[in-house]
Amino acid sequence: MKKDNLLIASKTSRIHPLLAAVVFFGSFILYWQTAARYPGWVDAAWILSSARNLELGVWANVHSLFNILGFLWLRLFHGTDPHYALTLFCSLLGSLTVLFVYLTGVALTVDPVASLLTSVALTLSLSLWWHSTTIEVYTLNTLLIAFFMFSVFKAYRLRKPGFLYAAFFTAGLGISNHVLMALYVFAFFAVLLPLSAKRFHLKVRNIIFLILVYLAGATLYAVLFIIRWSTIYRGMGPGFGGFFESFAATFNYAMGGPFLDSMFTSGLESRQKLFWRINYIFLILLNFPSPALIFIILGFPAFWKRKEIRPVFLFYIVGITAQILWSANYFIWDMYAFALPVYVMLAVPLVLGTHNFLVKRKTLVWAPVLLVLFLVPVFLYPSFARWPNREKTVDRYMSMYPESERTGGIWDPAEYIFNPVKRSYDKAAMFCEGVLKILPTGAAYWDDESKGAYPMEYYYQDIMGRRLDVDINRIFGLIMNDEDAEQHARTMLDQLRKNQRVFLSGIVEPQREILNRLYVTLSKEASLEQVRDMDRATFIENFPDYRIEEVPLVDDGSMVIYQLKKRS
Repeated sequence: MKKDNLLIASKTSRIHPLLAAVVFFGSFILYWQTAARYPGWVDAAWILSSARNLELGVWANVHSLFNILGFLWLRLFHGTDPHYALTLFCSLLGSLTVLFVYLTGVALTVDPVASLLTSVALTLSLSLWWHSTTIEVYTLNTLLIAFFMFSVFKAYRLRKPGFLYAAFFTAGLGISNHVLMALYVFAFFAVLLPLSAKRFHLKVRNIIFLILVYLAGATLYAVLFIIRWSTIYRGMGPGFGGFFESFAATFNYAMGGPFLDSMFTSGLESRQKLFWRINYIFLILLNFPSPALIFIILGFPAFWKRKEIRPVFLFYIVGITAQILWSANYFIWDMYAFALPVYVMLAVPLVLGTHNFLVKRKTLVWAPVLLVLFLVPVFLYPSFARWPNREKTVDRYMSMYPESERTGGIWDPAEYIFNPVKRSYDKAAMFCEGVLKILPTGAAYWDDESKGAYPMEYYYQDIMGRRLDVDINRIFGLIMNDEDAEQHARTMLDQLRKNQRVFLSGIVEPQREILNRLYVTLSKEASLEQVRDMDRATFIENFPDYRIEEVPLVDDGSMVIYQLKKRS
């Protein structure tokens, strides 16, 4: 260890256990105090339902490991509101992520102060903070990533290859939570395994055992994959060709199937593609809006220069490169969620850059200065929705996301997505309470994942048991194809003809496309292309046989739904 490193280590080794406790409890208290107390938009209520019902499978949107742990957590806190209880579980996972990032920094630099500062920057990064205050599966990913990075660094720093077994098992286990965890297979088997075999003089049996440990971690996913594969194969009938066809079908299903059409999108206009490329860089800046970003950049060459852990650097580079290539090509609004592993992994060069900065100054006087600078997100993120002339900045940026139009003005993406402080956020609850209050008995209500369908069905109906008389017609708009839209239009027409009162959450996608097809069916004159080209006012004014009327949910008219009423 270098003399400068010894200087920092000697001054901080005694406070290491205390700082570790501060990191864990400090981050958890922050997440707990800012966690959502009310149901939120998009996937939170759906994930709650999946965990509560112990849903298992290999589809990209079924996160079996999270569902198992979430199910057990909900059983443990069965007397607490399930939504709030599972939110705090995600907060705990986020805090454990920060703790293991801190321990990774100490293992790499023997510098608790630089590791503490890095933990502060990561704790306050938008994506980790946001996902630690709502129900999402991504903080379980980050915990597994932080743990296997800690294990690998420990193995090399202490020259104890036994830590590699924990790393390989954790990497395999992660596949059962999210398919993006499988991307680390290249880093583990193409880089870490051969380099570790050389570095630690591993025997053949040790290498085989490491492979088996990884496979043991992936057992749950493998079993679920085989079950799904065998089900598809039986449906195809006997035959050698069906064996491979069923495997391909299962693999496509596991990767998301039609859901992939809204990601890795081809045929985009150059302007839109340029937005996504720049946006990826912007999101990195948004997650580290302080000198932390400079230290991250400076930390990469510092990482490479450490010859004793250079194999770990290669492992790290392959791992983060795979995650960047994956997440940078998800052209969808929650790119910041898919890139969360990247932000967590950037904590490694961050701790090295911060450590080198402190070492060169041979004093810890700069530590409180950096701490204050790293606290910028506390004031930045909650301010986005309140920026003056935000229509020229925040709103213009949000409009570049195609999905932003789907909210129909019901909720403000800047307020919900950019602000991880969700303790008092009650807009989703306000909307759902308004809908439940206004809908008549036996009404048919049409909604989608971008608005209120998930909290309405999965929380208010399934958990709270409220308004079970309402027929919620849930649309999965992101993967709705022409056949789905046509079927929805037929169902809506059938409801109308049975004099069932029909309500919609919006006249934007995906409801608009269903109404387009209903329009054509009722009119028999206008073509689908003509109807799609109609502006909103013309569309509503000329809708055949039925009026589309606004139904306000709150007194100020800021939230409305719509009802189809027979023209007299």
